Amino acid sequence: MRPSGGKYKQKLFSYLIDMGNSKEDAKDYVQALFISAYKHVEKYDSSKSFSTCLFRVAINFCLMDWRKKKQYGINYATVLRLIAQARKS
Repeated sequence: MRPSGGKYKQKLFSYLIDMGNSKEDAKDYVQALFISAYKHVEKYDSSKSFSTCLFRVAINFCLMDWRKKKQYGINYATVLRLIAQARKS
């Protein structure tokens, strides 16, 4: 894995934007995701795709933040719909 996350950085950023995040939040999430990945790299199961794990963590980051902030006043059903749409693209 490159320290800068160059291979995944833009894809993650776009994915997070597609999930309904603001550009500022998406930038923050990407940074937090790579910090978390670095801190927990020893827990990574190399039999699984790194990108799949990274994108799953991205979804969890968003859900945790949305629950914490109740961002934009959207309900949980809307969050699930946005996630489903993002997965299709």
